[in-house]
Amino acid sequence: RDSVASRGLGDVYKRQDLKLIVGLGDNFENSRYIISHSKWAVENRVKFLLERKKSPRELEDVPVFIVGNGPSLDSLFPLLKAERENVIVVSCGTALQALHKHNVVPDYHADIEVNRSTFDWTARIKDREFLKRIKLISGNGVHPDTASLYKDVFLSLKNGEAATLMLTSLMSELNFSTLRNSSVSYTHLTLPTIYSV
Repeated sequence: RDSVASRGLGDVYKRQDLKLIVGLGDNFENSRYIISHSKWAVENRVKFLLERKKSPRELEDVPVFIVGNGPSLDSLFPLLKAERENVIVVSCGTALQALHKHNVVPDYHADIEVNRSTFDWTARIKDREFLKRIKLISGNGVHPDTASLYKDVFLSLKNGEAATLMLTSLMSELNFSTLRNSSVSYTHLTLPTIYSV
């Protein structure tokens, strides 16, 4: 991955034809952020979701609890705590603060925003040890400051984005898994990612 920048990721970012790539379905500013953050991720050796033939056998029958924030979450904490050791817990967005308040450490946290607001929101949890026990699942546009809060980071590429087109062509030796049905909601990010893992 060290050679990716030297193979042209920085040059592609600067070229005018980026505007043509962006025209495939995303706005310019959003694409610029995602490309910049993707470049950072490659340079910092962040893990990307790659295609694989099948999931590890030991995970085939493990239930996954995807936890979103909302009024019904409070009534579900007894179940979450009772089943915690038997399931994989994925928190989404602001649910992380509620889990922290109830001393439930998720295995993964899913966040999708490309701006720094996710860092600001997550940093409100003043317990860095709690955060460093959690792995982040996000799109390749995650803000670097947000990624720095977690134990580990796993990024997915979203089909049709400019950064995805760049990474898959510049790093064609890697068999990236691209999320075909992921839009801007946590469910659309989390379900295909967990299914692919």
